[in-house]
Amino acid sequence: MSISTADILSRVKDEKVHFMRLQFTDIDGIIKNVEVPESQFEKALDGQIMFDGSSIEGFTRIEESDMLLVPDMDTFQVFPWEANQGKVCRLVCDIANPDGSPFSGCPRGALKKIVAKAKDMGYTMMAGPEAEFFLFQTDDNGTAIPTTHDTGGYFDLSPRDLGEEARRDITLVLEAMGLEVEAAHHEVAPGQHEIDFEYADALRTADNAITFKFALKAIAGQHGLYATFMPKPIEGINGSGMHTHQSLWSIEDQKNAFAEPRSKYGNGPVYEVLGKRYTVLPTSEGYQERGVASWYGKKFHGRLTSNREPYDMYAMTAAHKTLPLPTYVQVRNLQNNKTVVVRVNDRGPFLHNRIIDLSYAAALKLDMVKDGTALVQVTAISVDEPAGTAVPGSSATTASSGEKIFVQVGAFGDRSNAERRLELLRTAGIDFAFIHEDHAAAPPLFRVRIGPVVDVQQYDTLVDELESVGIFDPYLIKD
Repeated sequence: MSISTADILSRVKDEKVHFMRLQFTDIDGIIKNVEVPESQFEKALDGQIMFDGSSIEGFTRIEESDMLLVPDMDTFQVFPWEANQGKVCRLVCDIANPDGSPFSGCPRGALKKIVAKAKDMGYTMMAGPEAEFFLFQTDDNGTAIPTTHDTGGYFDLSPRDLGEEARRDITLVLEAMGLEVEAAHHEVAPGQHEIDFEYADALRTADNAITFKFALKAIAGQHGLYATFMPKPIEGINGSGMHTHQSLWSIEDQKNAFAEPRSKYGNGPVYEVLGKRYTVLPTSEGYQERGVASWYGKKFHGRLTSNREPYDMYAMTAAHKTLPLPTYVQVRNLQNNKTVVVRVNDRGPFLHNRIIDLSYAAALKLDMVKDGTALVQVTAISVDEPAGTAVPGSSATTASSGEKIFVQVGAFGDRSNAERRLELLRTAGIDFAFIHEDHAAAPPLFRVRIGPVVDVQQYDTLVDELESVGIFDPYLIKD
């Protein structure tokens, strides 16, 4: 439902708003704004506020500098924090020429053209972003310094993750501004974080991204921190990106045009290989597993896969024993944190202690061709819903310093049970086992872990030893 000019004027009066920010972006995506006082609100809402376009990257030359800000009423928000001079509201604007015609260099206008083109073809463009950022400390003058505020890693909890409080405040502010936050967590590198908000149509998502960046910087400053979206602020550790899930949804039947039907071949429901029976999963939803990945030998290039497609060693594909064909999965190399997204279109691998077989191209991206195997995490990506935020997209990153891989073989509420499991391991000659006390859990848990594990060969040996004492399906973790 559209908001009218009268609605906005009534609300700013009721909430005692003193200033209005008219926001837009330059061609580099940098947020710009013109702020007007109460006396100019009606003029601003009527699209009569002009600015010097020659001062904005990629806009106009000095001799044709005057440009108009045309606010989108549906983007009206009152900032949920108060400045020294009172409340401030904002509107996201399109850029227009002095005669009122759309300015061809307006990034938001360019997106609106593509959205309209998709609509003419019968589709709604949907997008869901996963924005990564760093929080740095500041000096006494409030200037950012190249020191992160914590030493946490992927999905860490406090006390290692010192950004929890700032992230929570940012989440509350975003929700107050109309964004539905799906998840917020520490990322791989020290001081690196991610906040995911709900998918929406492409234009709204773009506006939400601008809102997110602006609010994040404001709230981080209130915590004495500096937020940055720089792709690589620190050499030698993970960089940041904004993985954006995209899909086209049919306006007529509300179906995802990217979704593939289940293959007629290779989908069981039950099949047998080398005397062992396998049951194909009814759905890939919620699937995640850690274990060992291998890759196809080059000799299989051109042979038919289980769903009757020729195997292409240069395509991003994989084989899995039980996932439906096709399924898209993200594979993360736990040893270097590099990730790829692949399409599962074959069955295998049928070697002991292997969970996925990757194409040559995928193995190359994960930097595992030379070794032949790697410790990985495999997560299914759903295409049954509009572009959500299930997992990050394909990227190549550098391992976070200090993180190690362990094998967990039990989590107990009673320490005596954990000690019995530890004694079983030591009796079997597994001496590098220990009890990790997890006081972040309520009540506290006593986790029995082995490690660190440095490579697949050590992991394979360990799995055999565990199975000899009746412990199956160990769980790989990073800490």
